[in-house]
Amino acid sequence: MSSAQCIVDHLANFHNASRIRPVFTVDLNTKNDVLVLEPRGLFCVAHFGVVGCGTITYWTHLRTLASLRNVRVAGLADPDPDALARARQLVDAPIFSDPDVLLAIKDIDAVVIASPAGLHAKHFLAACT
Repeated sequence: MSSAQCIVDHLANFHNASRIRPVFTVDLNTKNDVLVLEPRGLFCVAHFGVVGCGTITYWTHLRTLASLRNVRVAGLADPDPDALARARQLVDAPIFSDPDVLLAIKDIDAVVIASPAGLHAKHFLAACT
Protein backbone atom coordinates (compact mmCIF):
# COMPACT_ATOMS: atom_id res chain seq x y z
CA MET A 1 0.00 0.00 0.00
CA SER A 2 1.37 3.42 -0.91
CA SER A 3 1.88 6.28 1.53
CA ALA A 4 -0.84 8.28 -0.22
CA GLN A 5 -3.29 5.36 0.09
CA CYS A 6 -2.47 5.02 3.80
CA ILE A 7 -3.23 8.71 4.34
CA VAL A 8 -6.55 8.37 2.50
CA ASP A 9 -7.51 5.30 4.51
CA HIS A 10 -6.58 6.84 7.86
CA LEU A 11 -8.45 10.07 7.14
CA ALA A 12 -11.52 8.21 5.91
CA ASN A 13 -11.55 5.91 8.95
CA PHE A 14 -11.11 8.82 11.36
CA HIS A 15 -13.87 10.92 9.82
CA ASN A 16 -16.25 7.96 9.62
CA ALA A 17 -15.59 7.00 13.25
CA SER A 18 -15.68 10.51 14.67
CA ARG A 19 -18.53 11.83 12.51
CA ILE A 20 -16.61 15.09 12.22
CA ARG A 21 -17.13 16.90 8.94
CA PRO A 22 -13.67 17.33 7.43
CA VAL A 23 -12.54 20.72 6.18
CA PHE A 24 -11.27 19.10 3.00
CA THR A 25 -12.05 16.05 0.93
CA VAL A 26 -9.40 13.50 0.07
CA ASP A 27 -9.15 11.62 -3.19
CA LEU A 28 -6.50 9.23 -4.42
CA ASN A 29 -5.73 9.19 -8.12
CA THR A 30 -4.86 5.49 -8.31
CA LYS A 31 -3.41 5.72 -11.81
CA ASN A 32 -0.69 8.15 -10.72
CA ASP A 33 -0.80 7.43 -6.96
CA VAL A 34 -1.40 11.11 -6.27
CA LEU A 35 -3.23 12.35 -3.21
CA VAL A 36 -5.47 15.35 -3.89
CA LEU A 37 -6.94 17.50 -1.15
CA GLU A 38 -9.86 19.62 -2.26
CA PRO A 39 -10.65 22.42 0.16
CA ARG A 40 -14.16 22.89 1.47
CA GLY A 41 -15.61 26.25 2.35
CA LEU A 42 -13.08 28.97 3.02
CA PHE A 43 -10.12 26.65 3.51
CA CYS A 44 -7.64 26.92 0.66
CA VAL A 45 -4.71 25.10 2.23
CA ALA A 46 -4.59 22.20 4.70
CA HIS A 47 -1.96 22.88 7.36
CA PHE A 48 -0.31 19.65 8.57
CA GLY A 49 1.69 19.11 11.72
CA VAL A 50 4.13 16.20 11.79
CA VAL A 51 4.94 14.44 15.05
CA GLY A 52 7.98 12.21 14.71
CA CYS A 53 10.69 12.95 12.15
CA GLY A 54 12.49 9.63 11.89
CA THR A 55 13.48 7.65 8.82
CA ILE A 56 9.96 6.86 7.57
CA THR A 57 8.90 10.48 7.93
CA TYR A 58 12.02 11.69 6.12
CA TRP A 59 11.80 9.27 3.19
CA THR A 60 8.02 8.98 2.86
CA HIS A 61 5.68 11.30 4.76
CA LEU A 62 7.47 14.62 4.21
CA ARG A 63 8.11 13.92 0.52
CA THR A 64 4.45 12.98 0.04
CA LEU A 65 3.20 16.09 1.85
CA ALA A 66 5.64 18.35 -0.03
CA SER A 67 4.34 17.01 -3.35
CA LEU A 68 0.70 17.83 -2.62
CA ARG A 69 -1.01 20.98 -3.72
CA ASN A 70 -3.19 22.63 -1.08
CA VAL A 71 -0.93 21.27 1.67
CA ARG A 72 1.55 23.11 3.86
CA VAL A 73 3.61 21.55 6.63
CA ALA A 74 2.96 23.93 9.53
CA GLY A 75 5.30 22.35 12.05
CA LEU A 76 7.62 19.45 12.83
CA ALA A 77 8.10 17.89 16.28
CA ASP A 78 10.69 15.40 17.47
CA PRO A 79 12.86 15.21 20.60
CA ASP A 80 15.90 14.32 18.43
CA PRO A 81 17.58 17.50 17.12
CA ASP A 82 19.33 15.56 14.33
CA ALA A 83 16.00 14.19 13.06
CA LEU A 84 14.53 17.70 13.11
CA ALA A 85 17.49 19.12 11.19
CA ARG A 86 17.22 16.37 8.56
CA ALA A 87 13.45 16.91 8.18
CA ARG A 88 13.93 20.67 7.95
CA GLN A 89 16.03 20.09 4.81
CA LEU A 90 12.86 18.92 3.03
CA VAL A 91 10.28 21.41 4.32
CA ASP A 92 10.51 24.92 5.64
CA ALA A 93 8.47 24.69 8.82
CA PRO A 94 8.83 25.63 12.48
CA ILE A 95 10.45 22.90 14.59
CA PHE A 96 9.62 21.80 18.12
CA SER A 97 11.38 19.40 20.47
CA ASP A 98 8.11 18.85 22.37
CA PRO A 99 5.18 17.43 20.36
CA ASP A 100 2.69 18.94 22.83
CA VAL A 101 3.81 22.44 21.81
CA LEU A 102 3.17 21.65 18.14
CA LEU A 103 -0.17 20.02 18.89
CA ALA A 104 -1.32 23.10 20.82
CA ILE A 105 -1.16 25.25 17.67
CA LYS A 106 -4.74 26.03 16.69
CA ASP A 107 -4.09 26.64 12.97
CA ILE A 108 -3.19 23.00 12.25
CA ASP A 109 -5.88 21.14 10.29
CA ALA A 110 -4.36 17.64 10.31
CA VAL A 111 -1.54 15.79 12.04
CA VAL A 112 0.71 13.01 10.80
CA ILE A 113 1.54 10.92 13.86
CA ALA A 114 4.80 9.15 13.06
CA SER A 115 6.17 8.87 16.58
CA PRO A 116 7.09 5.47 18.05
CA ALA A 117 4.03 3.19 18.22
CA GLY A 118 3.83 3.35 22.01
CA LEU A 119 3.23 7.10 21.81
CA HIS A 120 0.55 7.09 19.08
CA ALA A 121 -2.42 7.12 21.46
CA LYS A 122 -0.96 9.95 23.57
CA HIS A 123 -0.23 12.08 20.50
CA PHE A 124 -3.61 11.26 18.93
CA LEU A 125 -5.46 12.40 22.05
CA ALA A 126 -3.36 15.57 22.26
CA ALA A 127 -4.07 16.32 18.59
CA CYS A 128 -7.82 15.99 19.16
CA THR A 129 -7.99 18.52 22.00
